[in-house]
Amino acid sequence: MKKRLSLGHVKLGMICGLIVILVSAILLLASLVGSTVANSEMEVNVKDFGAQGDGIKDDRQAIQDAIVYAYDNSITIVRIPAGRYLIKDRYIAIPDNITIIGDENGESALIQ
Repeated sequence: MKKRLSLGHVKLGMICGLIVILVSAILLLASLVGSTVANSEMEVNVKDFGAQGDGIKDDRQAIQDAIVYAYDNSITIVRIPAGRYLIKDRYIAIPDNITIIGDENGESALIQ
């Protein structure tokens, strides 16, 4: 004897299928948003710490603050965008795990 599916079983199956698709879409969207946030937190920009890059204002402290923040927050990249960054003191302390990255076109310069 064959079992016949009622209309209620078919509707329930369709609803379950739609729920699975909806949950999958939500998880995919959450992973995409999460990866965007993670990428933005992988580097620090010295301009966010007050560096001007105008060749006039001393930017040493802003650059040092960006490096310290990156180190304290396990961020490994400190970005120095295009500009001329005046460093009046002789040095900036850079921990081993920090990478300094300048502008792609070579227009980032540290000057004394």
